Amino acid sequence: MGEQAIQILDNSQEKLSSIQMFRPDYKIFLFVILLFNTTAIAQVGDAVRLKAYNNSKLCSASKPVILQLMRPTHSTNRTLNTGKSTLIGVFTGEYTSIVSARDGKPIETSRLRVRPITCKMPFGCQHFMPETKQHNTAGSTLEFYNTTNDCVVPKTISIAVNGHILTNIGPGEHKRIEVPKESAYMEILKGPQRLLMTCIDPTVQPYEFYGCTDPKYPKYIKNGVVISFKNSTETCGKNAGFPVILWVDGFPVKGLKSQKKARIAVSKGQHRIQISRKLTGKLLFDRSMTCTKSFLFNYGCGKAK
Repeated sequence: MGEQAIQILDNSQEKLSSIQMFRPDYKIFLFVILLFNTTAIAQVGDAVRLKAYNNSKLCSASKPVILQLMRPTHSTNRTLNTGKSTLIGVFTGEYTSIVSARDGKPIETSRLRVRPITCKMPFGCQHFMPETKQHNTAGSTLEFYNTTNDCVVPKTISIAVNGHILTNIGPGEHKRIEVPKESAYMEILKGPQRLLMTCIDPTVQPYEFYGCTDPKYPKYIKNGVVISFKNSTETCGKNAGFPVILWVDGFPVKGLKSQKKARIAVSKGQHRIQISRKLTGKLLFDRSMTCTKSFLFNYGCGKAK
C-alpha cells in the first residue's frame, strides 16, 4: 500500500485532461483540471551546442536559409548563411525542425533528436542529399533498433551516416552498424524523405533507435522510481483503442497499444511526462511532475484497475 496512482482521463472533444491522484491507504482524492498542451516554464534536458551548416549548394543554388527548432518547452530560429556553420543553444530531447527560405517558403520539415553529442549537421535541402566525400566507417559499431512496430504505422527505414546510406531496417528489427570512430550525423530516411536526424557517438550513446519505444530504457534504477504505465483508451467512445506514446524528458520511451501495460524507471526528482498519439503532432498530455515514489500512470477514459 501507499503506491500513488495517477488517472489521466481523455476528453478530446473538450480538449481537457484530468488527473486523479490518490493514496489507497488513506483514500484521499485530488482532482485537477488541465488544458491540453500546457506551456511549460522550466526547460527540459541538458544544454547542448548544436552545430548547424547550410548544405543548400548540394540541391540548388547556394542561399541563406532559416532554421526553426520547436518543441513545447523550447523554440528558437537562426539564419544559416552559406558556407558557414552556426552554433545554436538547445536542450537534449526531440524537436520539430523547419527549414525555410528567407521569403518564408518552406523547404523541409523533419525531426531532430538532440543527444549530449556534438557533430556538424546539414540543413537546407528538401530531401536527403548524398555527400560526395569518401565515407570512412572504420572504428566503431552502433546498435540500431527500428521500433515502429509499436507505432500507428510500422515503417521500413534506411539509415545514412555522414550522407551515405548504409542499410535498411524493417519494423521490429535491429542491426549492428559500422560507423566512424569520431562523432557523426545520422539520418533516418523513408525513401528520400528525412524522418529524423541526430548526432551519434558509440562511446557516449552505444545504441540508437527510431520509433515509439526506446528498447533499452531502464525498467529498474537503484534508488529510482518505477512508473507503471497503462493504456486504457479502449473505453474512449468511437475512437476507442488507439496506441499512445509515453515521453520522458523530451524523448519517446514507450509505445503502448490499447489495454497494454509497461513499466519504466526514472531517477527521483523532476521529470517532464508527455503523451502523444504519434511521433509528430500535438501532445495529449504534457506536465512536469515530481517523482518521489513509484506510481501507476493510467491514460484513457476509465478508472485504473
